[in-house]
Amino acid sequence: MYRIKWQKEWLALVVLGLAFAIGTLVYPFMPALVPLHWNIRGEIDGFMPKSMGTVLMMPLIALVIYVMLLVLPCVDPQQNRYVEFDSAYRVIRNSVLFFFVFIALCIYSFALWKWLPVGRIIPAGVGVVVISLGNVMGKIRQNFFIGFKLPWTLASEVVWNKTNRVGGKLFVVSGIAAILGAFFPAMWSFIILISSVLISTLITVLYSYTQFKKEKKPVHHA
Repeated sequence: MYRIKWQKEWLALVVLGLAFAIGTLVYPFMPALVPLHWNIRGEIDGFMPKSMGTVLMMPLIALVIYVMLLVLPCVDPQQNRYVEFDSAYRVIRNSVLFFFVFIALCIYSFALWKWLPVGRIIPAGVGVVVISLGNVMGKIRQNFFIGFKLPWTLASEVVWNKTNRVGGKLFVVSGIAAILGAFFPAMWSFIILISSVLISTLITVLYSYTQFKKEKKPVHHA
């Protein structure tokens, strides 16, 4: 049975604590309207009135998602499989957590100093997360929540393993493309991010289907 190993969660807990501490410290210096959303051109198109809830919104979202990912294996009918990729799942969990904390720091920095090119930095941050996920995707074993959950991967563990290995490598390529996209204008940075991830996902889905068909193809004996 899968059990949460709290002694190995220290880094995530420290990062969460720092995110809430930083948000609390910068709160008095935040503007009356806090920027929270940027469009694909890197222009601010979403504000919320200053409040503690607004300033701590991203750390709170990070906390909620972290807790959800932490308890997810406990409700998976295949929870025993998570023991086989415990370290990889921790990387996934922490990567998502760190990304939302990263967004919070970007918001604070822009609100206070107005110099941060958020429209290009956020896609690059997503690229780092995608690379991190891609690096461990091949270690994920069959389950109902994490990985490339397709009809063909859920029907065959062999196809699952092949699909997640190939998909992981493609995600690493997509992440690198997203980081390089940060050197382009914000709109192109966003387009490169989305298109690279979509293309990688599509190739992975097609690969998974072909592997399933190949596995199920009857063998004719002479």
